[in-house]
Amino acid sequence: QFWPLQAAGWLGYIAFSYIVAIGHGKPNDYWKVIVPVAASGFLATSALRYVLRALWRQPAPVFLASAVVPVLLCAAVMGLTSVYCWIAFCGDTPECRPDSVTGYIASMGSYTYVVLSWAGLYFGIKNWRELQAQTQATLQATAMAHQAQLKMLRYQLNPHFLFNTLNAISTLVLDNQNRTANLAVSRLSEFLRYTLDQDPMKKVTLRQELDSLNLYLGIEKLRFGDRLRLEFDVDERAESAL
Repeated sequence: QFWPLQAAGWLGYIAFSYIVAIGHGKPNDYWKVIVPVAASGFLATSALRYVLRALWRQPAPVFLASAVVPVLLCAAVMGLTSVYCWIAFCGDTPECRPDSVTGYIASMGSYTYVVLSWAGLYFGIKNWRELQAQTQATLQATAMAHQAQLKMLRYQLNPHFLFNTLNAISTLVLDNQNRTANLAVSRLSEFLRYTLDQDPMKKVTLRQELDSLNLYLGIEKLRFGDRLRLEFDVDERAESAL
């Protein structure tokens, strides 16, 4: 977006300067002075952009010290252009241009404020764009974190285990094994409640992990019956370890 803004800014400068010049009694064709000066400003600040962009990440003291000379050079380019245009356009008409060396110096110095204003706008827009980019990145990171939490919850529930358990319960109901089916539903409820109550990012003791494993295996044992045999060999001193 730099070039459209650059062009619009200097066109606005031409319009504003022309209105002010007419208001101070300058000739109607005084735009012949203003347009070349604005064109020189357009070219000089376009080059200044690359210098400032190269200094953008430098510490503030280094940045300010390094930017002084390029800014003054841009102002000098505009000032020299204005002097040349005044002499070529106004000739011996004193009211058309400064009537002394001091007036020329003062007029040339005024372009320093023009370039500084341009630099202020450039940095303001650049800072705003970077802030917008950081905000967008933060929102994307937050959205990714939420997605990761949802995926973690999904993995926590283990959908394949859940589907298999529900199918097993359905089979038990069809086989009129209502007592076993009811017990399976109760154990599944306990397992889901335990799973959802636990913070997946929080460390737990080995004893708590074994309790969770027992809930899971208890449901599996209802499914597989005597085909599933469980044996635990855990040192009591390890049960309290994280």
